[in-house]
Amino acid sequence: AAAAAVVPEMPPSLPSASTASRGGGATEDWTRGHSRVFVLEGGAGVGKSAIAAQLVTADRFKGRVAAYHFIRHDQQLKRDPKRMLCSIAYQLAGFAPAYAARLEEAMAAQQYIVSALDTPTLFDVLFEQPLDGVASPDGRSCCIVIDALDECATADDARNHMLAVIKSKFLTLPPWLRLLVTTRPETDIRQQLVKFRPRVLAAVDERNFGDVEIFLREKLPPLLADPEDATLLEQVVRVVSERSEGLFLYLHYAIQLGRFNPQAAASEGGDRWRSAEDARRDFPDGLDEVYEEQFGRVMGAVGEDDDVCLRFLA
Repeated sequence: AAAAAVVPEMPPSLPSASTASRGGGATEDWTRGHSRVFVLEGGAGVGKSAIAAQLVTADRFKGRVAAYHFIRHDQQLKRDPKRMLCSIAYQLAGFAPAYAARLEEAMAAQQYIVSALDTPTLFDVLFEQPLDGVASPDGRSCCIVIDALDECATADDARNHMLAVIKSKFLTLPPWLRLLVTTRPETDIRQQLVKFRPRVLAAVDERNFGDVEIFLREKLPPLLADPEDATLLEQVVRVVSERSEGLFLYLHYAIQLGRFNPQAAASEGGDRWRSAEDARRDFPDGLDEVYEEQFGRVMGAVGEDDDVCLRFLA
């Protein structure tokens, strides 16, 4: 029942599969290599979730992802470590019948009350014991994907118990089972996971800008006066890429603001973009301007009265 309460949910789709090229090749090599844990570390908006989503959904990884969990800081159920473990166990049971049988037998015999167990003990009950000696369903390695590990906590306990479990217990599981986690570069997490040699994603990385530009080449042609004008396309791609500062979060908000809508992005004369200046005018200059625009819309909705604004911000 606990597992059914947290049906796995994918994050909102932003880039297509091609836009996660930084992680795509690396994760593909990893699924075929010898390392058991892959830690993808990067700041907000650099595309960690997009890469995790690609690993889950891309055809070339089909049958290799046994379970996944995308943690949400604003949803208690999605960031509770015990519910997360139950959800992952539920998915893994559907992937590995031998494990499912062992788990069902153990749960029926012991009548465990999940809420009464601490996180390490629950991990032992759900994974360590029933997976002991269980072979891979198809003889190949497979992986579990956990996105946004840094956001794992409960309302009553801010400690990241999932982090401690990964550090101390994951390598006790069968060697065919691997783990990919994404996280922000927080000091405590970095220290705990240093032995796994985290791979760092940086917004200023040329490959990151390359991914942004791949996405833009797919999305921007409908905004051009001549969608077949390759020269103009490259000019506006450079403008928007620079304004994004390499952050996929910027592109996410740009979509929300309608910047990729041909009608919303039309030039003042009613035409679509005829020059890079049209793109420079229509796209905010970095996340700061995005936030300013959003804030302006909110304040416009509540009115300019100081008392109203102060109550809204309180």
